[in-house]
Amino acid sequence: MAAGGKPQLVVKIVLKVLEMVCVIAAIALMMSNDLVFSVTRAGIFFGDGTLMMTIVVTPLLLFFSFAGKKDGALFQAVVNLVFGVFLIAAGSLGIQNWNDLNVISTPIVKKALAMGSMCIVGGFFYLADCLHSLYVFKTAGD
Repeated sequence: MAAGGKPQLVVKIVLKVLEMVCVIAAIALMMSNDLVFSVTRAGIFFGDGTLMMTIVVTPLLLFFSFAGKKDGALFQAVVNLVFGVFLIAAGSLGIQNWNDLNVISTPIVKKALAMGSMCIVGGFFYLADCLHSLYVFKTAGD
């Protein structure tokens, strides 16, 4: 069982599912057109890489939380903090792209806004998960 007991494990599972739903929705929007993050190669590479990194590592963190070790909670807090910051930055790129292309009414513009919003919401879920992991780390020794 996870460090901190069954209620913390339920909260962890709910947060991870919400994170994965947001990231999968953002990936679906990204796959329909590659220019939703930015018109520059660096912006596209950062946004695509962030989404792929989070969708690969998030299920691994969920399985890692079942181990129930106190050290794992601190590791998850750090990883969730990095993912949260990266997703908020990637979402900001998408919304900036929406703002720059807003004079042109195309489906890309609407997808950029939706994808950027999903990234930012997912980033906030990761930051909430970071705080939860820190709470589990702090209370695991009690």
